[in-house]
Amino acid sequence: MDIFHCSFLIYVLLTAFFVSILCGTIGTFVVVNRMIFLSGGIAHAAYGGVGLAFFLGTPVIPTTMIFTLLVSFLLAHLTFNRLSILDSLIGLIWVGGMALGIILTDLSPGYNVDLMSYLFGNLLSVSKETVLSLGIFTLFLLFFIFFNYKKLWIMSYDMEYAKTRGINVRFYYYFFTILVGICVVLLIQFIGLLLVIALFSIPTLTSEKLVNSFGKMMLLSVLFALLYSYLGIYISFVFNLSSGASIILIGILICGLINLIKKANNPLFLRIRR
Repeated sequence: MDIFHCSFLIYVLLTAFFVSILCGTIGTFVVVNRMIFLSGGIAHAAYGGVGLAFFLGTPVIPTTMIFTLLVSFLLAHLTFNRLSILDSLIGLIWVGGMALGIILTDLSPGYNVDLMSYLFGNLLSVSKETVLSLGIFTLFLLFFIFFNYKKLWIMSYDMEYAKTRGINVRFYYYFFTILVGICVVLLIQFIGLLLVIALFSIPTLTSEKLVNSFGKMMLLSVLFALLYSYLGIYISFVFNLSSGASIILIGILICGLINLIKKANNPLFLRIRR
């Protein structure tokens, strides 16, 4: 119970709340649109922005944000209507961004002791400014989804049909890819660049086993993300572990458990076992 006496706990809990909404909503679109690899490319390429910030001696978050927005726009431009070369393009930008970040970090003067926190997250770096920026972006995202839900839903399941309905598919594809990039940077302090893609995907992969409705899947993904975050935070405090890794492992365990339960209730699975 000592963790409830920490002065920064309120910032951590609020951060987890906003992060869960972001990952649950964006993650649903990422999984349904099969953009997990694309989101992973943005997240890993963002490391180049971290290295650039250290090299230039500029603030890390603003520098990484600008760099990641440029990468997101570039990926959206290169991958739209180019599914045949999608994996190759994302893979090149993925490793290119990581390599650039490592080289720039090596060329930076001095030893950067805070570097690991940008890769795997550090709850101690969460501040009032972090909560405020996450809250503002969360409200913006919810308003955007509310007013564009039907278009995003149609586009997610059938892009060609969306075009026949007059939906500007290119605009939404570009805009949503950029939203992923913004979310990646905002989540750096909470879970880190290397693990953010897991929090995008695991809650939705869990919820899709339980519901068929797109809206219910999104809501359930938010709840699962919140559950993973709070349990992971508690475990990281109690056992002095990395918060980001704890959150992801909790998510994997719960997702795996739900899959086992679903299989156990499947008549076909029962016949195979017999």
